[in-house]
Amino acid sequence: MTHRIPAGARLLAGYMIKRWRMYALLWAISTAGVAVQTAVPFLVRALLDDALPAREIGLVVVLVLAIGGAHGFHRFTVIANRIGRERGLVRTNQDLRTDIFARMIRRDGRFFDRQTSGELTDRLIRDTQQASHWAQHLVMKGFLGTIELAGPLIAAFILNWRMAAAMLAMAPILLVIRRFITPREQAALQTERQLSGDVRSFAQEAIAGRRFIRASQTQEHARARLRELNERLLTEGSYRVTTLASYQHNMWMTARGIGLLLVFAVGIAETASGRTTPGTLAAFVLTAMLFYSALGFMLDFYTMLHRLLAPWRRVAPLLEDPPDAPAGRQPVRSGAPRVSFSSVSFAYTDDREAPLRDVSFDVGPGEFLAVVGPTGSGKTTVADLLMRFYAPQSGEVAVNGIDVSKVPAHELRRVVGIVPQDTALLNESIRENLQIAAPKADEGELIEAMRAAELHEFAASLPDGYDTVIGDRGVRLSGGQRQRLAIARVLLQDPPLLILDEATSSLDSLTERRIQAALDRASQGRTVIAIAHRLATVINADRVLVLDGGRIVDQGTVTELRRRDGLFRAMYDTQFAAAGA
Repeated sequence: MTHRIPAGARLLAGYMIKRWRMYALLWAISTAGVAVQTAVPFLVRALLDDALPAREIGLVVVLVLAIGGAHGFHRFTVIANRIGRERGLVRTNQDLRTDIFARMIRRDGRFFDRQTSGELTDRLIRDTQQASHWAQHLVMKGFLGTIELAGPLIAAFILNWRMAAAMLAMAPILLVIRRFITPREQAALQTERQLSGDVRSFAQEAIAGRRFIRASQTQEHARARLRELNERLLTEGSYRVTTLASYQHNMWMTARGIGLLLVFAVGIAETASGRTTPGTLAAFVLTAMLFYSALGFMLDFYTMLHRLLAPWRRVAPLLEDPPDAPAGRQPVRSGAPRVSFSSVSFAYTDDREAPLRDVSFDVGPGEFLAVVGPTGSGKTTVADLLMRFYAPQSGEVAVNGIDVSKVPAHELRRVVGIVPQDTALLNESIRENLQIAAPKADEGELIEAMRAAELHEFAASLPDGYDTVIGDRGVRLSGGQRQRLAIARVLLQDPPLLILDEATSSLDSLTERRIQAALDRASQGRTVIAIAHRLATVINADRVLVLDGGRIVDQGTVTELRRRDGLFRAMYDTQFAAAGA
């Protein structure tokens, strides 16, 4: 069975070439160590056949010291090689993980829709680490194993070709053992990896949904489910992997022992016939031990290489440039831009109904456009396409007449700012979460944005002030505080095009009015697209776009739409009647 090197492996050369001096030095050190180690059996032969029978004490001392020195030098090369290899591994892992992360976050929404966050995290952390090991195995251990195998093999034929033939007699059996065990071990490892992913995904989901589990009193069910998944992982995965590895090790040790006995038997016959000397026999036994050790190393190398090939194959596609990366480099001119959707249709997946179907509209520079409609009408999809989180199946989304697919990502992010429904906050301080949008912002600018978002007084009252760490996804803040922090962040970004996707959805009515006033002030001189379900937040819009079933069913000013007998009027009457009640 042959294995094709994955397409992404060509990128491996770049990581290796970056540190070619280090690898060249390690190769040289390894070669010197193996050369000295291979010379030890010849020193032993000289000691037993020449120095001891002649009772030349000086030569005996020199040879003993040489054998000890050779062993010491070889151990030094092993340690130096190990240290250099581990340092290279850490650096390669760091480079690989950084490059994968940079490419991953540039992927479009479909990439993330097809995979869970747990799967992606596993590929970024665990698979990347194992892929780095694969790279190191290929470059360092492959070379080291080859010279460690070649040295004793050459030495064996120099010492006695008959004993060398006996030594090689067991090699085919060892290869058959590996061919028998390895495919089964690979299948078991794949099963273990899949079951381990199931355990990890369930645990991650259970921790994220811990409040529901406690509120619904389903802790015992969750515990039983995790126990069941763990039991499957042990019985169908881990136990089988351990058993097969134990079989392979014991079969290998047995074959190795038989090989050494066969070498010893042939050596005794050679010595008894006078074709060789006792010193040569002792030297050959040492050489055979080195050979079998190197052969075992190479078989382990081959097994490990293929064991780590699966993680590399999962990592390699992530190193390819994202298919949604823009080919063009057209900048967007300064000032409030014009936005246009031209016959845009889009579906998140092929088997789902399209949330937008043949949608066309324009937003003039400095215009405040509200996009409203019932749940599932396609409102948020408008923001997703404009931010190029997804690409439309047909039609064009343009800013100032330039298709957004041709605008560099950094340029698009400079022009467009968004306050989403679900705020994305890091487990960092308030200050660091703000500076994501404006790394060079000074203290005064931070405070000004926080005041505008009605959050400065709260932040200033905390013991650590703006340096307070807000927890994972801002868990130490209330929903309204998280939303206001997101608003402050986009105000710091100061984009000419502002998207408000239910920007005040997590706020109480009083705070919503204050934030709405702040957003109205911030909207001056910008093009604004406000996506809203609550119509009270878009009363001041210049124009309202009404979506239903993925199509534009009406548009006009709030006053015009209220006079028409349509969806907007029905929504307006329902919401404001409920508010009055």
